[in-house]
Amino acid sequence: MQRSEMILAALAAAAEGVQFDPVRIQKLLFLIDREVAQYIGGPHFDFQPCLYGPFDKAVFDELDALARIGQVRIEKSDHRAYGLTLTDAGRAVGTTVLLGLPDFVRQYFRECVEWVLLLPLGLLLGAIHHKYSDMAVNSVVLDMAARYPRAPVKFPLPSFLSGVARTLDMGGVLDEYDFDSALEHSERAIHDAWRAVGDELRGAMDHFHDLQPSRHAP
Repeated sequence: MQRSEMILAALAAAAEGVQFDPVRIQKLLFLIDREVAQYIGGPHFDFQPCLYGPFDKAVFDELDALARIGQVRIEKSDHRAYGLTLTDAGRAVGTTVLLGLPDFVRQYFRECVEWVLLLPLGLLLGAIHHKYSDMAVNSVVLDMAARYPRAPVKFPLPSFLSGVARTLDMGGVLDEYDFDSALEHSERAIHDAWRAVGDELRGAMDHFHDLQPSRHAP
């Protein structure tokens, strides 16, 4: 499998019309390249620990090349952020590549896509940094677990090994990946994080008022 085919297959694992931002496409390809490289002729990229975790400029170079031949559509803004989607031609190629993969590898692609799209960006980066500590050494993302102890950030990443086990689980006795539960945890994390921020603001305001001279002071 070539790098371009890996990218198209990964994007084809998402529902039609789904857009990826620059950070999420990097993290999606990192997970696939790190976990199932031996099944897709990889690794295909050289991810390095950067400000927002694993990054390889070659991902963007490859996407630009795919855009030039009409297989992906990139909507760029002045701030270099973009929405990335597959064209019909790209989806046709990506789906063909995806269907040619072993069942358990194809399932991992799909679980990675759902997981990457599921979480808010801060929690996504926190979970990846927690599992792949070698990719967090240069990150500017704050440790949410330390700053907001009530916010659960240890979200279960899609497990390739459990995916293989489920493929062999003919009796269906193993648990499936629970995206509804992960979403519930994500919503609770956001709520708790904002509550923690509110507590900090109230504390700061109380301290500020304590420092002010009394209106009744002589």
